[in-house]
Amino acid sequence: MADFSNNLKNDLDLSKVFSFRWLLDLCAKLRPDHFTNVEMANKNMETLIYILEQNPESAKCVGEEVLRIFKNYSFVSFITESGFTKNESFMIQLRNILFEKILPESYDRDDILYIFEKLFYQHNDYEWMTLVSEDNWSKLFTVLGYEEFNTLDRQNHFLRQILNCIQVISIRINAIGISPEIIEKFPQLENFESPFMAQQHEIQHYIEEYFDEGFDRSVDNQHYRHILVLLEQCEEYVEMIKKRKHIFGVSFKLTNYLIRLNQNIKRLKKLLALITFRPETPKFSEEIHFFKVLIHNLKERKSFRYTINKNLELMAQQVIENTSQVGSLYITETFAEYMKMFLSSCGGGLIVGFLTIIKMMIYYMQLPFFGTAFFYSLNYSLGFILIHVTGSKLATKQPAMTASRLALAIDDKIDDKEEIDDLVKMVRLIFRSQFISFVGNVIISFPVAFTLSWLYFIVSGQDLITDSKAQELIEELNPITSLSIFHAALTGFYLFLSGLLTGYYENFSYVSKLHLRIKDHPRLRKILPARFLIKFSFYIENNLGQLLGNFFLGIFLGTTSTFGKIIGLPLDIRHITFSAGNFGLAISKLGTSIPLDTFIISIIGIGLIGLMNFIVSFGLSLFVAIESKGSSLSRGKILIKRIFRLFLKNPFAFFIPIK
Repeated sequence: MADFSNNLKNDLDLSKVFSFRWLLDLCAKLRPDHFTNVEMANKNMETLIYILEQNPESAKCVGEEVLRIFKNYSFVSFITESGFTKNESFMIQLRNILFEKILPESYDRDDILYIFEKLFYQHNDYEWMTLVSEDNWSKLFTVLGYEEFNTLDRQNHFLRQILNCIQVISIRINAIGISPEIIEKFPQLENFESPFMAQQHEIQHYIEEYFDEGFDRSVDNQHYRHILVLLEQCEEYVEMIKKRKHIFGVSFKLTNYLIRLNQNIKRLKKLLALITFRPETPKFSEEIHFFKVLIHNLKERKSFRYTINKNLELMAQQVIENTSQVGSLYITETFAEYMKMFLSSCGGGLIVGFLTIIKMMIYYMQLPFFGTAFFYSLNYSLGFILIHVTGSKLATKQPAMTASRLALAIDDKIDDKEEIDDLVKMVRLIFRSQFISFVGNVIISFPVAFTLSWLYFIVSGQDLITDSKAQELIEELNPITSLSIFHAALTGFYLFLSGLLTGYYENFSYVSKLHLRIKDHPRLRKILPARFLIKFSFYIENNLGQLLGNFFLGIFLGTTSTFGKIIGLPLDIRHITFSAGNFGLAISKLGTSIPLDTFIISIIGIGLIGLMNFIVSFGLSLFVAIESKGSSLSRGKILIKRIFRLFLKNPFAFFIPIK
């Protein structure tokens, strides 16, 4: 530490020429040995502050030199562009970042990004700078002779730049707020009553008067208060659009606009706070926080992870709200709902029993790769659609839906300790609903497949499957000697993916006003009765997501094994209900020749397949749903701990509806 102090004293020697190179060296010396070393980060800063306090003339020169360096640059573009969602496609953003990684951009020396890139070139500089306490930052700014933005005079270069940034962002908020995508939802925004228009007018008036003699720069200024009210009204319109997603849907472009509106409003509030006096706020508090935000934005500009997460959030917001609406239908609370779920799941098991037989018949047709994949997919897709049309339930389709519903509740309640118990109870309801749905599927698909196999033998005089195939079906259930758990996880991923597609097409049907397109279609009106066409149009609009989600799920499941054979990888799918049906087929052929231990292992294997189906589909769906709300995954960890405690306290309540 003594060497560090001596080095700093040498750097601050008045005989030296303070330059940009000197500033680079100073920043490098302040950087701790590791970005998580909070003690060293603060110690280095405190040493610098102490030396400057002991050398007032050096402190004055350093402060003036830093201002001189930055005074030659414009901040407007950086402040108004960094940290905002891009109005570009995901692939273009990734391409630009990849190109930047391979061949970094050469910034013009007149560009402020050149300064920031040189000073904070390490990707984790934001972390250690955040670790430096606000008190130390405030002391540093004070000893350098700096003033808060709200006290600067009209000639100050930096204050004028902030005011320019405020105007730019205000204009952008107005432009997005009156875009056709938003006006379509709220036509009244075209009027002069629009808060998006009003805030721009009010801010323009506020800035024009900002340098007038006697102008009140405090939070008590009526213009300032009115601006905040208008910005809150803008935010309310954004929330209204989000809440009405299930009515008119939301396109990718509109979702992008809503996110950018929130980001710009947040940035505008932060800039206004910079130039507004708050007597209760610690000195330089707003400046310090905003400085850290800019450094963080600098890091995010070139981050693959940030770009992927933001686009994931954008995509998920487009589909997750509609998925959560469907998910509510899969959560049972009362005993009557519990039994209704059981009966509808039995219906799903009945259909799967038939699908198992049909799939086996396709297998013995010995078709080429394409033919096998095509008819497997057709069998799955039509079967899943039939399950939906008849009101039956397929257990593993539900987790992808219920996770979205849970994520909405997490976002609303996880910060309220009194309401965490409600979330835990919801998880218990979800698990219990999945359990009885599993039971309904399995206890019916097994005997149906078994019985149909016997009927096939009675009618045709031949066994549906050979001994070797029956043995193969048994071996595929063994969780130790086969890849059944991996295949079940892959199936869980497909279930998750189909859940996203369900939400996407539900949203698409609302955005495109599908029922009106069908109802008013000139050719359909000629060939179909008007009453039937109206009912049909509403049915398609309300069920398009489920129908297409089931269709694509069938394609995923039907093509995987064939694709695996083509590329030489052991890819396949394992679904609990179909596995139970396959077990029924094997039992019908092998009968009592199956050893007891093999029988037990097969039962355990079926259970583990179902568990893996549930964990993967529910886990991935919950992750995406939480991402779509912009929430931290740490919130989910809090919930998991409470769930575990409740399970230990009353495990039976996770399986049957008891008090």
